[in-house]
Amino acid sequence: MDTDYTINQPVIGTLQDALNLAFGKNRIQVGGCLNAQSVAEVCSLLEAAHRFNVRVHMKSCSKDSLAIDLSGLNKLRDMDTISQLVTAESGMSVGELESALADEGLSLGPSAFADPGETLGRALARGDGAALVASVGAVLADGTLFHTPLAPRRATGPNPDALLVGTGRRVA
Repeated sequence: MDTDYTINQPVIGTLQDALNLAFGKNRIQVGGCLNAQSVAEVCSLLEAAHRFNVRVHMKSCSKDSLAIDLSGLNKLRDMDTISQLVTAESGMSVGELESALADEGLSLGPSAFADPGETLGRALARGDGAALVASVGAVLADGTLFHTPLAPRRATGPNPDALLVGTGRRVA
């Protein structure tokens, strides 16, 4: 990778240059899969892919695209037992969330999700548990973070959560 000495910034001429700058030299190659450990890494990968017009797939890809594995985003970030709201990452399984809730005397309910082994991200993309969603955070195709407002259901006009929950793979 060259450096533009007039502004002392690296010149990013290829997708591989962008990936090396974002993740370190050779952590991910074009045609490879990034096991994301943070939302910032997801943003960086999607931003680089968008800049070079490259597709990003879940877990497997062709030699001219990239893949991302979200299983490393599996943490329960926050639990408020008073409001009964949780913030969980998409790679956390439904069963793991249910177990964490049970430790506090709470539950998702008897039939909110079909498969306890499935990740929250996959289940919500299919529409399972949609009635339980108070707010959604997502990374858009260009690497931009998007959060729907936490507001009483249907009190703020159109429901932006419906843009993401239950869309399967139609939104990227």
